[in-house]
Amino acid sequence: MLKTLHQCYRTVFFVLDGLDECPLQERQLILDALLPFLQLSPQMTKLLLVSRKKEDLHTRLESFAHVNINAESNSVDMFNFVLQEVTQAVKQSRLLKGNVSSELKQTIVKSLADDARGI
Repeated sequence: MLKTLHQCYRTVFFVLDGLDECPLQERQLILDALLPFLQLSPQMTKLLLVSRKKEDLHTRLESFAHVNINAESNSVDMFNFVLQEVTQAVKQSRLLKGNVSSELKQTIVKSLADDARGI
């Protein structure tokens, strides 16, 4: 199937989320199928892999470009997102019919952002 995709399309994008949730043997099979295409035709094959850090994945993929994201580096973005969403919900009267004091709004935003832990 992968060969057929490359015959039909100039560039093929793969998006894999949660590979860390697969059993080790299945992760290895998936990588065994994808890595040859990434290595032989990096201009034609693009991969976005979203996963928790697993040693086997790190070892197999360390030669490829990667971005590490953790809760600490993401917490400001998460706070800003929650603030924006809560502000919109108040303006549109979707949260307590818009009757939200600034103190309550701050409490809600802080609680949601803290509980999200940057994720």
